[in-house]
Amino acid sequence: MLNKTLQTTCDTFLADVFEQVKTLQEKYKTEVVTENMTDLQGKPTIKTYTRDKYFQLLETHSTIPADGITKAETVDGKKPTDQEEDYTNFGLVLGLKQPCSLSISPYESPVGWGFQITAKVIDNNVEYQRVMNYGDETEREKNWEQVIKE
Repeated sequence: MLNKTLQTTCDTFLADVFEQVKTLQEKYKTEVVTENMTDLQGKPTIKTYTRDKYFQLLETHSTIPADGITKAETVDGKKPTDQEEDYTNFGLVLGLKQPCSLSISPYESPVGWGFQITAKVIDNNVEYQRVMNYGDETEREKNWEQVIKE
């Protein structure tokens, strides 16, 4: 990335989010959830379970922030189909505007669960992304690199 001020701003924001997410993920994964359901005979029932997986966040911006201009997220309550919570229910605090877009992708490896946070930003019409990893798949970790579109 050419704009080092933009890179520093994004890195600072990403470091704050990463620390929040590390704390929140363990709580989310081990939390006991109670759901009101209907059984096969149509009778109301209550299902209780532990999630046993990490939270996923869809990309926060439909248009990636560019050239140091911060933008409000556009998630608008969107959430994955297998998850009831959006990022505010999860407890993540992003602030009103962000210098880059974010997504959180959980994964399950042979050793256990992990997640990666992917940040995207545009600098001088070039898209860059950085990946921060939490878990045993350390090869996922990437510093800022240009996104090559095919």
